[in-house]
Amino acid sequence: RCRDPKMGSELTEDWNPLEAGLLGRCLDVEKGCSIGQEVIKRVHAKNGITRRLWGLSSEGLLQEGEDILHEGKKVGTVTSACEVAGGSVALGYIRTRMAGAPFSAEGKALSVGGVVATGASLTYTDYPTALGEGEG
Repeated sequence: RCRDPKMGSELTEDWNPLEAGLLGRCLDVEKGCSIGQEVIKRVHAKNGITRRLWGLSSEGLLQEGEDILHEGKKVGTVTSACEVAGGSVALGYIRTRMAGAPFSAEGKALSVGGVVATGASLTYTDYPTALGEGEG
């Protein structure tokens, strides 16, 4: 389950739910009244996210906290990583614009701690669960 966002890593106060890709999965900007809803709705209306959550894969070892680089420039940060057969997978927040133009990490060769990684969009099959829920 290395490619699922987790509380305390990808789902923290440092990132908003739109950046985590939770719109339509765990978030409805039109429904009810909740803490922060007005701000999220405003950001959504302006398409104002400046970064989004991406998956990363590599034949090398990716580590949490490492900078994500594209063409030598920092575009993001790895938020969690784990080893898998043949390498590692990770999640990280990556900027949505680079040099004033839209930027997509999809299929791009990125550098993470000197290791080549490939960016990939995420598809969620479940809602993220609270830390510790469903474990044990």
